[in-house]
Amino acid sequence: MSNQRGGNGELGQREVGLVTLLSRLIMHAYLLSYFVPQVFKQCESTALLSTLSIMGSSGRWIIWTLCACFAARQKTALRITMRESSLEVVRGDSVLLPCSFFTFSDFSSLNVIWTLAPFSSPKTPVQVIVFDHGQVIKNPSLIGRVHFTGLPFSADIILNDTQVSDGGIYRCMVNNPPDTADPGVGELLLSVLEPPSLPVCEWDGAIDMGGSVRLSCSVEEGVPPPKIRWKKVTPEEISLPINMEGR
Repeated sequence: MSNQRGGNGELGQREVGLVTLLSRLIMHAYLLSYFVPQVFKQCESTALLSTLSIMGSSGRWIIWTLCACFAARQKTALRITMRESSLEVVRGDSVLLPCSFFTFSDFSSLNVIWTLAPFSSPKTPVQVIVFDHGQVIKNPSLIGRVHFTGLPFSADIILNDTQVSDGGIYRCMVNNPPDTADPGVGELLLSVLEPPSLPVCEWDGAIDMGGSVRLSCSVEEGVPPPKIRWKKVTPEEISLPINMEGR
């Protein structure tokens, strides 16, 4: 009986040792799979599964758990994060449009597309800049003003000498096969502020005592649209230059 128990104990130790060894080997393969995805095919190896059949239930459970990790690793989703949901910039200044992404794959098939749905025509988006297999393609109207700043580790772009027409909803789309994008698109609202232009004021009517005079004042430029207030002042109190014409 003692010999039988000793034999069983020795067999149990060998089984535990085999489980430990295979676990370490598969963990090493998992680490290597970050750089060599083909290692995953070893999980489907008939020889490996046949070897596992001689092991106890605990050993098979460990290996199947690790293989499940491999399967999840193969189907990893690419994630996009917009660090800002909206930005404001004064016309003529530069602005960084951030777009971060997380991927397990290398960057050999990385594709990044930025589009703009301008406030003036939100239903007709235009392409801003593209990165595709190592090449950068820019909208001809934005050449010299738009650039990628963090490729291949981020999809951030910088927009220089901003114009009012640059305002709108920007979309950052990232694709990096074999990773799948979920959701794959990030949005950011950009408002380009413009200082108001000098007001243009006019008067019309009879300026004699008892007469009626119509006063008007308008501002051609300004984002957001400037508000006009009327206040009666003496000529000495006027501090802002204005354009005034009478009719």
